[in-house]
Amino acid sequence: MKHTIAAVALLALPFVAQAQDLPRYDPEAYCDTIADSTSLYNHCVKREQESYNALWANWNSFSAHARGYCSDLVDNYRLLEHCIKRETEAESEKSSFSFD
Repeated sequence: MKHTIAAVALLALPFVAQAQDLPRYDPEAYCDTIADSTSLYNHCVKREQESYNALWANWNSFSAHARGYCSDLVDNYRLLEHCIKRETEAESEKSSFSFD
């Protein structure tokens, strides 16, 4: 029985690790630096939360390239969401060059 539980846990590990790849930003610190009023700060935190929730729900459906590229490029969830969206769209519409 112990071996079965250990085997199941090991099989599930890659899925848990993959789900944890969503970067950890500090939305409150980020919003504090860009907002000069409580209203703007609250709006910023709300938008960061919305973006985080959307990313969390779909993170594993995005390509590894888009996740890695965008995670390295930005420092907040709103920009991460936009970057992931642009990269995902670009991947499905990759341009090609022709000398014709």
